[in-house]
Amino acid sequence: MNRPIVSRALIFGAIALGATACMTPYSEVPVATNFPTTTQEKLQSAHHWQVIAEGIAAQITQALQQEQGCRTAPLACPTLAFASPDRPSPFERALIAAITTELVRHGWKVRTELPADITLRLDVQANRFRNRPADGKFTSAAALGAGLWVLSDDKNIGVWEHVSPGASALVGLAATDLWRWQTSQFAQGPTPEVELMVNVSAVREGVYLARTSEVFYIAESDLALYTPPPAPYPAPMVLPVRGS
Repeated sequence: MNRPIVSRALIFGAIALGATACMTPYSEVPVATNFPTTTQEKLQSAHHWQVIAEGIAAQITQALQQEQGCRTAPLACPTLAFASPDRPSPFERALIAAITTELVRHGWKVRTELPADITLRLDVQANRFRNRPADGKFTSAAALGAGLWVLSDDKNIGVWEHVSPGASALVGLAATDLWRWQTSQFAQGPTPEVELMVNVSAVREGVYLARTSEVFYIAESDLALYTPPPAPYPAPMVLPVRGS
C-alpha cells in the first residue's frame, strides 16, 4: 500500500470536510438546517390501529382521572360518548370502535351516542409532502470494507485464498442476517409522502379536558382507508308537470 498517497488523501478529505462545514457570517435568508434524527411509525395493518387506540385510551384515562377526581370512586366518573364524523373513513370508524372498547376496559361508562357528560372528538388529517430526500439511516463503510476484505481474492487486501467457499458463504449469510436484524426497525422502501395526524379530544362545555396528538406515515396505496368517502349526490328535484 502506498502510504504517502493515503496520507495525502486523508489530509485532502479533512480539508474538504472542514471547508464544506463552514458558513459565511451573513446571509440574505436563514440557512436551512435539519432537525435531529427521530423515528416515526408507519401504519401497515389493522393491528397498528389497535395499538394506536390502546395508547389513546390510556392517555385519555390518565388525564380525565386526574381532572375529574374519580380515580378512587369509579362510579362518580362522568359518561363519555364520541361525536361521529359526518363522513367517516374506514380508519376513523375502526379507530373510534377500538378506542371505545379500550375505554370500557378502563372502566369508563361510554354511551352509544350523544348527549354525554364529556364529548370525545376524533380529527384525522392526511398531509402530503413532496420533498423526500434521503433519510437519516447510515450504512457503515467500515462494515462493507470488512466484507470486501474477507471475500476478495486480492493477496494485498484479502484472505480469500485461505478461506473455503463454504466458510465464505457462511460469513456472507451471517453478515446479511446481522444487517437485517439491526435494520428491522425501519420500514422498507422509500420514505412515504403521506403523513397522518390523529387528534383525539375530550371536551365538556367547550373546554378541553384531555387531548392527544400523534403523527404517522401511511403508504400511498392505503390512502383510501384514511380518506372520507365522497359526499352523496343531492336528490334530484321533481318538478310537477301541468297540462296545457
